[in-house]
Amino acid sequence: MAGRLVTLAVGLLVFIGVLAVSLPANWMARYVSWATNGTVLLADAQGSVWKGDAVLGLSANGVSRALPGRVSWSTRLSLPSSLEIALEDSDVLARPVLLRVAPGETRIGGGDATVPLALAALAGAPLNTVGPNGLLRLHWDPLIWQGGAVLGQGIVQILGLWVDINPVRPLGDYRVTWQYAPEGLTWTLATENGPLQLDAHGSGLDRARFSGRAGIAKGVPDATAQRLWPLLEALGPRQGDSVQITIGAY
Repeated sequence: MAGRLVTLAVGLLVFIGVLAVSLPANWMARYVSWATNGTVLLADAQGSVWKGDAVLGLSANGVSRALPGRVSWSTRLSLPSSLEIALEDSDVLARPVLLRVAPGETRIGGGDATVPLALAALAGAPLNTVGPNGLLRLHWDPLIWQGGAVLGQGIVQILGLWVDINPVRPLGDYRVTWQYAPEGLTWTLATENGPLQLDAHGSGLDRARFSGRAGIAKGVPDATAQRLWPLLEALGPRQGDSVQITIGAY
């Protein structure tokens, strides 16, 4: 009797081990979607939860966008109770990013990435109506995802901005400095160079709120300024030589 119990226990452990090793990659996709409230998506997941790849997408404000290439991951157990996941995507990430997942907490290592500016449409109006193009260069310090809140900070550079609805190209380069605190995401936007001057501050991504001004840089030729004014007036009401931009309750 005892021998049969031992045999049954060993067989059960082997079954559980085989099942754990062969868990399909779509389990990883489901976990990521659940853990991020649907903000981060893994589509066409291949492989297993331990080693696989997928198309990485982001979703907010009813808009979803896929990043270039495919993100690959390798997962290992880190005793006593956490997982370490190394992410690589040569089309997006400058170097691999390490995630550590533990009960009640996820830590994301610092990193750098370059993605199409079309992702800015995730922020909602007015960005999703003007059709932004260019590049986003992102840098972030280590992030902590704990109890539904994110803690961390970083910088986003907007390079070579142009929009579908205006012929002036490029409009300029810009820098967004952002910070996640227990109260949520806050950020500031400043112009680095270019004919279109943008300065704003805001909060949030889903249901974003922000306030700022848009204008024309000094020394811009009159012909260029005339072509810019339809864009400015589409962003907000004119006040002197600039327009006021307000989204949400500011």
